[in-house]
Amino acid sequence: MIMTFQFPYGRLKEIKPIVYAQLRHYVAELPEEQAEARDFSDYTGPIDKIVDLVGPIEVKGNVTPYFMNIFTALMEKVDGIAKKQNVETSVNNRCDVHVPGLGLLMMREVKNLDDLCTDKLQEELDKGWRILAICPQPDQRRPDYILGRTTKEDS
Repeated sequence: MIMTFQFPYGRLKEIKPIVYAQLRHYVAELPEEQAEARDFSDYTGPIDKIVDLVGPIEVKGNVTPYFMNIFTALMEKVDGIAKKQNVETSVNNRCDVHVPGLGLLMMREVKNLDDLCTDKLQEELDKGWRILAICPQPDQRRPDYILGRTTKEDS
């Protein structure tokens, strides 16, 4: 879609010369020399190509409701894709405890070991147990551990 727009302050000076050359291909009003280009001048060109090259710009003129509907739908789709790409882990904000999702659900067996020394902990880890939580206690020297594993040991 061809529209009239302005570049944000300093944007034309920041872009690389090779990008400026590509930009001149789409915007005929841009001067041949990058140093002569002015940020707050009005330019006309295909908005999608220009935003791809330089990022956000300020659109001038009347924007029709039809264009705004298309633009809003496009931005919602982009936001949805971005949310799918950035899967965040959840954190308990009160005590900053990491709460894993699928990894915790896969645990078939869980046990609590109180006042455990590192040698005993290593033996348990060698048997296939994984640390789910470390619980430091104010009245004991060593922490308590909650361990879990995905498969039950045959007895």
